[in-house]
Amino acid sequence: MGLNDSWNRLSSWHGTNCCQWSGIACHNTTGAVLAVDLPNSSGRQPLGGEIRPSLAKLKSLKHLDLSGNNFTGKIPHFLSSLENLQYLNLSYAGFRGAIPPNLGNLSSLQFLDVSYWGSTVDNLEWDSIGFGELPNLESLMLNYNLKLSASCFQLFSRSWKKIQVLDLSITELHGRLPALLGNMTSLIHFDLHFNHIEGGIPSSIGKLSNLQYIDLSLNNLTGSLPDSIGQLKNLVELRLNNNLLQGSIPSSLETYSV
Repeated sequence: MGLNDSWNRLSSWHGTNCCQWSGIACHNTTGAVLAVDLPNSSGRQPLGGEIRPSLAKLKSLKHLDLSGNNFTGKIPHFLSSLENLQYLNLSYAGFRGAIPPNLGNLSSLQFLDVSYWGSTVDNLEWDSIGFGELPNLESLMLNYNLKLSASCFQLFSRSWKKIQVLDLSITELHGRLPALLGNMTSLIHFDLHFNHIEGGIPSSIGKLSNLQYIDLSLNNLTGSLPDSIGQLKNLVELRLNNNLLQGSIPSSLETYSV
């Protein structure tokens, strides 16, 4: 893959049987590569270099984790040809530039993490990328993309059929939370803190019965808390600090941090 490996993490990568290489998992019967798992989470020297197009030959690949490394260039467009991909983690991997719109074509994708402090991702256009229309997407993390800009209406007008974890914190998300938010009924973890969201919290939030964690802190929210928020019986943590909210706190929320 054109990798720089100063700590010899890939010392096993020799010979013709790649199924014996470190970080590679294959199908027991066919020998097809199912996973390339190369995160740097142990404080070792990260992998560097470039990701070459030959990776796209792994048509059976379901799991790709390159997080925590120091690759060069943009996120490769050819990743969109990995149509069986279910898990894609490119967080803190060193990539720069825009998120390729064609990643929104990975219909098998269940998990996507492209979070990265200081990323130069520019003006994500939700209509062209279409993450919200991916039929199997359960977890999406795009936090710490400091130039990622989209309106709340653009974001929440998508279907988000199976989304459970959504983290768009510390981006440039703006506008008002629409009533359509209440359609994301599978949502468990919802984090939009440190954005430019204004207006009130829609009463439809009470429809999100599976919610356990909400962080809307450090925005410009106004008005009072809707009574319907007390219907969230599975809620464990609620963060609303550093907004412009007024009024009393519903008795059902007195144990939460608001």
